[in-house]
Amino acid sequence: YALAELIDNSLSATSETSGVRCIQLKLLFDDTQGKPAVAVIDNGKGMTSKQLNNWAVYRLSKFIRQDNIESDHSGYVRPQFVSRSLNSDISYFGVGGKQAVFFIGQSVRMISKPADFQDVHELVLSKEDFEEKVKNKEPVFSSHIRNRKPSDSSHIVNVDERFLHPLIKEEEGRDSFTAVVITGVQPDHVKYLKESFHHWIKELK
Repeated sequence: YALAELIDNSLSATSETSGVRCIQLKLLFDDTQGKPAVAVIDNGKGMTSKQLNNWAVYRLSKFIRQDNIESDHSGYVRPQFVSRSLNSDISYFGVGGKQAVFFIGQSVRMISKPADFQDVHELVLSKEDFEEKVKNKEPVFSSHIRNRKPSDSSHIVNVDERFLHPLIKEEEGRDSFTAVVITGVQPDHVKYLKESFHHWIKELK
């Protein structure tokens, strides 16, 4: 599952968190708040602008490779058992090369703040924009990273993303965090996530 990959990232990000490790999976399917979205939020170490850019390069590189990758299981050796709530073991979930963020939706908004940094770093990757750059032979890894103050959602003007206002408001008081917000979620995915909730949640446990 692509969701399992995001949760695995959060497990890694919170591995050195002192105190309670918090990973939230939010299904934002309230029509009054905009179009369907899925968010994975953790209280891990967060990412700097440079690290966020590196994440984008990795993500898009994986998207480019996806049709050439049969499985992420090749040569995989499962590590010794550790409680799955603490273990970052992505292949356990059966996440193949094709299960990337763009499998769930059309765009992803990365929001992150590392400890001891004043600003929140925000980056939006669009599948449509990415494919357009490939078509026009433009640099695909060039993206604009927005630096803003925590809890400031004044830049969110799209009515389809009204749900971002309360989500960003929750940043207040957090020392470090990362939120991966997937928008443009496909109708069939929304249906599956709603109707088969107990099934896929069980798979993630």
